[in-house]
This record gives sequence, structure tokens and C-alpha cells, in this order.
Amino acid sequence: MFQMLTCHSIGSNWIAPAPDSPLSAGGTWNKLGTHVVPLRCCLLALGSLCVYLGAKQYDVSAGGPLGSLATGCVSAYFWRAQGWTEANNPVLSVYNVKWNLLEAVLFGFVGAEVDVYGTTLQDLLFCCGFLVITLFIRLTCFAACVSLSGKFNWKEVCLGTLVWLPKATVLAALSPQVIDMCRKVFGDDTDETSDHFRRSKFIVLSAVFDMIVTAPVSYVIVNRLAAKMLRKPKAESKAESKSLVRV
Repeated sequence: MFQMLTCHSIGSNWIAPAPDSPLSAGGTWNKLGTHVVPLRCCLLALGSLCVYLGAKQYDVSAGGPLGSLATGCVSAYFWRAQGWTEANNPVLSVYNVKWNLLEAVLFGFVGAEVDVYGTTLQDLLFCCGFLVITLFIRLTCFAACVSLSGKFNWKEVCLGTLVWLPKATVLAALSPQVIDMCRKVFGDDTDETSDHFRRSKFIVLSAVFDMIVTAPVSYVIVNRLAAKMLRKPKAESKAESKSLVRV
């Protein structure tokens, strides 16, 4: 054991902080390194890709997008703990540029799965019903949770519920998985008139319908009403100014 840790032993060649030591790469790679931004971008992309392909390999295709989303959330959590903020996050800036290019591709793939000529009035009515029910549940739960905190007025509660309307990104990532699972379980030559295939197509149709309705409506409402609903009343603003003057 002593011989292994001497200055000319194999162990010392691995442990010593020499430039040619294999462990020196890990020792010099830290949050203050000069190449930390490209390394984190590559590791985040590779980690998300491994999660996605691993979920495919173990027949949990729906867990791929969710796992990739969780990978980004965990990474952002620890980066914020190290001092990065939302305004100062180089990795976020890099992925914003990538997302501007890939967002159209993602929604294009989802839209390609929708058969417009095969859509009936009954399908659209069902989509409207599902949209109303899900939005009512989501908005009611959000309003109840925010109201219980007691830190927001009714205008801020209403604005928060309106911000919760769009859910396009998650739908675009998860909805095509239903058709992939149907084709994988029942074969690629699945009859398009079968019940399983029609149900999977209807799920994608409802997702596209939700994206078309909620995203632009929420965008218009928030842009028009955000400044008015977040503006404090004059009496409240005067009271705050007086308290600041007294201090």
C-alpha cells in the first residue's frame, strides 16, 4: 500500500495534480472555469437525450419529454444556487436561440398528425367540452391556492389565473407520444379506422385545439390587462409613500 502512494507509483500519478493526470481534468472543471457555459450546454443536451432514449428503450415513451423537462429544472435549480439568475444565465440565452428555431418544428410535427378532412363536428364539440372542464378545474384550483395565501388582491388572482391558460408546449411534447405508443403496441400497419388509432388521433386533435384556443387568447388578454390589473390604487400607493417618508 505504501509503495502505491510513493512519488513514483501508479497511485501518485493518478492523484497528483499534474497536467497529464486524468483527475486533473475533473479538478480544473468548475463553475469558475472559462468553458463552463459550453460544457453545461452540452451536458444538458446529452443528459436530456439520454433520458429520452432511455425512456424509449424501456417502453416508457411518455417519460422521455417529462424526464428532459425535469433535467432542465434540476440543472436550473443548482445553477441559481451558484449565483446565476434568470437575467444572467448564459445557458438560457443559448437555449433561447435554439428554441426559437426548434419551436416551429415541434408544433409542425404535431400539426402534421391532425387529419383536418377527417375531423367531424362531434369531435370539435368534444374538444370544446374537454377544454372547458379542464380549464375550470385548473383555474379554480389556482385561484383557491393563491387566495389562501392572502398576499394577493383579487386583480392579481385574476391575472394569475389568466396566465395559467396556455399549455401549448407540454401538449406539443406529450400528445404525439400517444400515436407512437399505439403504433408500437398494435403495429405500424394499424388500421386507421380502428378504435385505438381513432382515440389516439382524437387526443392529438384535442391537444392542437387547446393550443390554438388558449395560447393566442391568453397572450392577448395578458398583454391588454396586465398593466391595468397590476397597477396599485392611488390610496394604497399614497399610504406606501407616506410610510417610506416617515422611515
